[in-house]
Amino acid sequence: MDIFSADLFKNNGVFAKEFLDAVSDGIGVFEKKGGEFYYVFVNREAEKYFSSSIKVVGSSIGEVHDPITCGFLRERLGRALKLKTRHWEEITSRNGLSFEGELTVHPILGQGKECHRLVIIVKNIQVFRKNNQLKENERLLKEVENRYRSLVEMSPDAVFVHNEQDRIIYLNDAGVQLVNAISKEDMVGQNIYRFIHTDSASTIKERIKSILATGMKSGPNTHCFHKVDGTPFFVEIHAARVEYGGKFAVQTICRDITERKEQQDQLRILAYRDQLTEIYNRRFFFSKMQEEVEQASEINREFAIVYLDFDNFKEINDTHGHFVGDETLIIITRRVKKILRKEDVFARIGGDEFVILLPGANHGQVKRVAQRILDQVLKPVILNRESFHVTVSIGVSLFPLHGSDGQELISYADKALYQAKGSGKNRVCIYDPAKKYS
Repeated sequence: MDIFSADLFKNNGVFAKEFLDAVSDGIGVFEKKGGEFYYVFVNREAEKYFSSSIKVVGSSIGEVHDPITCGFLRERLGRALKLKTRHWEEITSRNGLSFEGELTVHPILGQGKECHRLVIIVKNIQVFRKNNQLKENERLLKEVENRYRSLVEMSPDAVFVHNEQDRIIYLNDAGVQLVNAISKEDMVGQNIYRFIHTDSASTIKERIKSILATGMKSGPNTHCFHKVDGTPFFVEIHAARVEYGGKFAVQTICRDITERKEQQDQLRILAYRDQLTEIYNRRFFFSKMQEEVEQASEINREFAIVYLDFDNFKEINDTHGHFVGDETLIIITRRVKKILRKEDVFARIGGDEFVILLPGANHGQVKRVAQRILDQVLKPVILNRESFHVTVSIGVSLFPLHGSDGQELISYADKALYQAKGSGKNRVCIYDPAKKYS
């Protein structure tokens, strides 16, 4: 039985519409009037071929389609109308249509075998071709990912990929070794912040947020990480946004620089430490003093400069030799260092000249510290079964009482120091702007 009979479309019955709307192929019904073909029906699938702004039913093909498509349709419909037989062909975009598929033109014949209407059925294979293209894209994507994995697996640097939820979704063997994990399986799904030291976490969070939002690259940056057992270590990292599994993720390349950083720290210590006493040197002191001037000015905080010079120290060198003199300096500086706070800066700026920066110290506090220094220095030094007695003269200046410039404060403390020496040595003098210093 021919499903496309005249009775099916009689009066555009409700049954015909419901039946054809359920068909997965695109169906259009045409009628010829005055030499032109008009749409009398399109099913839901066929409606997808047209813009929603176009009124299709009741319009001629010339009103609906471009000239090339009109010519194509007129030729197929006209031939089916003349021959009164079904016509099938495969069509492609070279025919001027906006789709690719199989086209069937089916004439509807009445009882007298006259042709009343024509039906075009389009079996659209564009979807299948898109699916094939998607499969090809998936294949290519998988190929790229496999190539990516091969490259990063050979990398001596650790490579981590984590998603927007901060979960590790990929890492190479070097990444497993970096954190002393057992296997990749143990790491995938872990939150990356488990391995990031709290001091670095907030900075890294902001940087990751920017990377995901803008695609910016980051690095090299140095941060402290944790191994699986909690052991801290330092890494140099480069990070960038990548597409992984069809979604944005962050790829981080990590290199363990713990040994290099330790070497740098040692070099920094050598650059800022006095080699004999192992306290800070002149270079470091003046740098920290300038920082303190700026910070104290901002927050309205006091600080003190304490200038020390050991009395008659040259006599020890001349009488007992420089070895004994050096050992005496080492012993005395250790004693002084023990009574100072962690934030105090103790430095050697000359042979037997020392300075101390006391952040937050006022007039009364600095006098107490200076007196304790006098007491510590005055204790006998015993070397090679001999006992030595050393005294120290101390000059003090205060910020902002005596000035707001670091160099000035050093100069004022130096003047107070020489006042202490001129007053009999082994004493403390605080700079007095009212006094006349020679």
